[in-house]
Amino acid sequence: MKRTKIIKIFIIFSAIIIITRFFFGPSGDKVSREKNLALSIDRAVENCLKSFDIQEKWIKKKTIKGNNIDKSIKEVRVPKDLPFAVINLALTNAVIDSGGLIIEGKELAKSKRLIITAGYNKIVTDSLILIKDRKLTHKKGKIAIIIDDFGTDSGELIEKYLKSPEKITFSIIPGNKYSKEIGESASKNEKEVIIHLPMESHEPFEKEEKIILKEKMNRRSITSIINASSKELPMAKGLSNHMGSKATENAVLMKNLAEVLRRKKMFFIDSRTTNNSKAFEVFKKSRVSVLKRDIFLDNEETREFILAQLNELMQTARDNGKAIGIGHATKELTYLLLSEEMPKIQRKGYEFVFVSELLE
Repeated sequence: MKRTKIIKIFIIFSAIIIITRFFFGPSGDKVSREKNLALSIDRAVENCLKSFDIQEKWIKKKTIKGNNIDKSIKEVRVPKDLPFAVINLALTNAVIDSGGLIIEGKELAKSKRLIITAGYNKIVTDSLILIKDRKLTHKKGKIAIIIDDFGTDSGELIEKYLKSPEKITFSIIPGNKYSKEIGESASKNEKEVIIHLPMESHEPFEKEEKIILKEKMNRRSITSIINASSKELPMAKGLSNHMGSKATENAVLMKNLAEVLRRKKMFFIDSRTTNNSKAFEVFKKSRVSVLKRDIFLDNEETREFILAQLNELMQTARDNGKAIGIGHATKELTYLLLSEEMPKIQRKGYEFVFVSELLE
């Protein structure tokens, strides 16, 4: 009898739990899911705006409390040179990726506004009013990425650089096994090519180079070296120094090199492998087009270091209107981070160009 009573109590208690879950459980779960989705959509919108370097001070925020879901209203001042079509597409993709959808989007051309409402199941969670502001500009500067040391190897990493959609200047060491082949492939893939000429250094080379500019060379020897390098890489528009701390400190050698390059209508990039380089000043005085490296990207092959260098490169471009960063073709991590970060940097308002496009 006692056992039967216990079983009855257990059945009644179980039935109460099942009924409670049936009527109240899913509803609570649904509200929780919808709140999380609304937060996810709002977070996606904010991250998208940040990716265009839109500052917090340009955004006015307001929240309207709802029974279950709050509605976020943002009035956003947008730089005059940032096309609505570009930011509209980015916001649409961000909202969809977060699990939401764009409920409505319309551009009011006369008032220079774009209105976007986002949410789910016709429930609006975010309302955006984007307003063009004449005082704000999106473009921040031009950046050239040079990748040094092509020519010694072929393989998958080289192919990745060749197929990259980004503007990258190939800096090829002449006289190596794959120099000519990579130069021709780079040219076919519409990449810019420069000669990365080995020059005498205070430190020993890792390997003996077939072609090297030495401190004591006269103009005839320099001409012979440049002609041989140009014959191997005829598509090259300019030249930079590989190593060369000793050579670039020699003003006489640099003046002779400048004269040879002036006749061949080639420009020079000073890699700045020494703080005592005379190259930039000598080339300027010789009226030969010249630029100098701002940042080495991968002297330390770690993610943290390369990302920090890319940030410094952006700051230099912002301050000076242009910047040159140099990486190395032998470092896989450099390619990986450039392929990840270059589209993000462009979205922030920086333009990637071939190094020759920075010449005055």
